[in-house]
Amino acid sequence: MYLNIKMKSKSFISSKKRLNWFINKFLNLFLIFCGVVLVWILLQVTSIATFKIPSDSMEPALLAGDNILVNKWVMGARIFNIEDAHYRVRGCETPLGNVESQDELMRIVANGRENDYGIVMSGYPYNGLVDWDIVRFGPLYLPAKGDGIGMNPKHAALYRNAIEWEQKKKLTLRGDTILLNDSVIHTYRFKENYYFVTGDKVMNSQDSRYWGLLPEPFIVGKAVRI
Repeated sequence: MYLNIKMKSKSFISSKKRLNWFINKFLNLFLIFCGVVLVWILLQVTSIATFKIPSDSMEPALLAGDNILVNKWVMGARIFNIEDAHYRVRGCETPLGNVESQDELMRIVANGRENDYGIVMSGYPYNGLVDWDIVRFGPLYLPAKGDGIGMNPKHAALYRNAIEWEQKKKLTLRGDTILLNDSVIHTYRFKENYYFVTGDKVMNSQDSRYWGLLPEPFIVGKAVRI
């Protein structure tokens, strides 16, 4: 009886040791996995990031579908909302530079659906106050951080998306009066630096002519490898 109990006790201890060994292995692997994920996230935020080219705007230098490696040390660690509707053209699959697609964009505006496509049609370049097209575009002043402008109907059309993005408020025009939500504004001072970006494929490029000025915080870094 004593021998039998002793053997069962040894068997129980052996099973418990094996269970502890598996638990320790699992925990070690889990911690290693979490460490790798954490390091990868830190690298993505502070040092490098990968992106896929979404359109043919940069042909022939970059092709749609190309993957690029970006050095983020140039601009510093940053996280931004890439889904911000002011800064992309959604649902626009046809070439942007030909007459047919321009007519389609004007039909979108006529039906009041520009917001559905994320296209800032109020000033880029379709606006009665701004007589531009995709080839004859400008002149356009690019604001730097701290720059101030007087607010008039033309400036409201040109800088509406940047001001609304900075203030998270609605900019509206009531006659010759400019309102930010319900407050009348006569001047505006920008909080960020802005850039006007264009693709190599001038007649078919989803760029600042359509979605407006690019805020500096949205610049991720410098592409170093394709």
